[in-house]
Amino acid sequence: MERFAAEGPRDEEMDTVRKQLQNILGTTYKEPRFWVDVLSDLEYHGTKLEDLEGAIEKYLAFSKDEVAAEMRKTVVPERFAMVLARPKTPSAAEDRRSTN
Repeated sequence: MERFAAEGPRDEEMDTVRKQLQNILGTTYKEPRFWVDVLSDLEYHGTKLEDLEGAIEKYLAFSKDEVAAEMRKTVVPERFAMVLARPKTPSAAEDRRSTN
């Protein structure tokens, strides 16, 4: 993640993501459930149907520099966490049972 934030995505990664986004959003826009959700949230979020016009193109237009800039805002050492997973060591009682 640190490398990705520092250097940004590779051109191949951007191409892959653009293809996936185009496919996912193109399919999503054809689903009735998507439109039910959009219509039910219009007033709540203060949006208009016109706001969706060109949304796919807007998502696809993000540059790798813009993606890297957003990652640098998120991937910061102060937010890192380390998780260690260790196998459970058997207790003495469990150890005796397994040898009997």
